[in-house]
Amino acid sequence: MGISIKTIGGLTNSRTHEFQHAVFLNDSAIAYAILDDINGPGGWYPESEMTAWTDIAVLEDEYYAVFGMDSVSAQNAYCQYIQIEPTESMISEYEYFKQY
Repeated sequence: MGISIKTIGGLTNSRTHEFQHAVFLNDSAIAYAILDDINGPGGWYPESEMTAWTDIAVLEDEYYAVFGMDSVSAQNAYCQYIQIEPTESMISEYEYFKQY
């Protein structure tokens, strides 16, 4: 399945603490599809891990597709992310969340 969202740069392996101050858009399916295209279908997402997640995160007005092995507040949990070019819908969601 090809995704029509443009990625910027390469995939980064890091820790979830990088996203502690991010706004999450609750777009897990879109984030998963982007990361699945990059990582290759299946095998990279631990289906049996109950705390694993994917989402679109906005940090300092930059948008990312993110995968994490535990909550963002866990700080040292593994995460993987790539910067993306946001859609109009993502920008609208972020603007809405910024109000609150």
